[in-house]
Amino acid sequence: MKVSISVFLGIMAQLFFCVFFLFLFANNALIRPTAHGILYKEYFIGAFLLLMIYLNALVFYPKFYLCNRHLLYILLSLASIAVAIAVEFAWIYHDVMREFQPYMSDSMAQRNFWGRIPFVFLRDAGGLSMTFLICEFIHLHHRAKCLDKTLVENPGIIVAEDAGHDMVLLKTQDIAYCEQEGNYTKICREDKKLFFRYGSLTNFISLIGKDTFVQINRNTVVNKHLITACSDGKIWISGEEQPFLVSPNMLDQQFLQTITDQNARNLKQKDRNSNHASDKSLKKSKEKIYQLIAEEPGVSAVQLAAETGISQSTINRHIARLKQQGLIRHVGSNKTGGYEAAEGEMG
Repeated sequence: MKVSISVFLGIMAQLFFCVFFLFLFANNALIRPTAHGILYKEYFIGAFLLLMIYLNALVFYPKFYLCNRHLLYILLSLASIAVAIAVEFAWIYHDVMREFQPYMSDSMAQRNFWGRIPFVFLRDAGGLSMTFLICEFIHLHHRAKCLDKTLVENPGIIVAEDAGHDMVLLKTQDIAYCEQEGNYTKICREDKKLFFRYGSLTNFISLIGKDTFVQINRNTVVNKHLITACSDGKIWISGEEQPFLVSPNMLDQQFLQTITDQNARNLKQKDRNSNHASDKSLKKSKEKIYQLIAEEPGVSAVQLAAETGISQSTINRHIARLKQQGLIRHVGSNKTGGYEAAEGEMG
């Protein structure tokens, strides 16, 4: 029901605008003297300009301006204005001159007529500019709604600007540190790319929360999961060579040391998990190679690499280990020979 009412109100607003626009043109006095009988033509001219405005709103603006083809958009807009002026002047020129002639000479009437071109241009350009502003407002409003929806659905994401002033979405967990620079907050990601967001550091902290970040001085906030060391009122974070100064009234040394120790433990656990996963992967590769050798006696190292998709260097390393364990042996010549399974089972 709400959608139907909004659509109805939108249609009524468009109709009101069209009627008002046509009424305005039927009573304009830019080209002709007032109260003369050529109003019906001006209704058609108003309809033509109305078509130009909707053409801009429905075609030119979305197809060219929003696709960053700004020069082409400007040229098309100027061409539309020129066509509108040409149609208006060509269609009512004789009628207007006939109205002027009783009051002035032909040359004066022509100067009076052509001298009104700048005013007509401003009128048409104003209508087109108004359309652009309305389209831009609607576009920005829609973009803001989409961003708000994204932020609500993804609480760990913030909006910032890159060096080219384009809006980007950043994951808070990827931020290394933030610093206050004038009216902006400078955001440095772990890959050292810089972004900016208008507003104070205090507002930014309230946005990203204090679970992941900690304020170390008046102008700096760091990701506490990236702190690697602390000493003498300074901290070091992963990926940054220069230390950050810590204000004594912000954080005490014991708190920083606790964070540093916890990060060190997490890093060791992560390395252990990574090594365990790597060892598991290597074991699977070695088992696969041994199984192929057992099924295809005499298979060469090159054939093993082709069939398993494992690199030649890894194949050679696994073969050396299997030979040391006495699980396989080389058969045939050094150039054309291969490997076969020896007595025993792989543990």
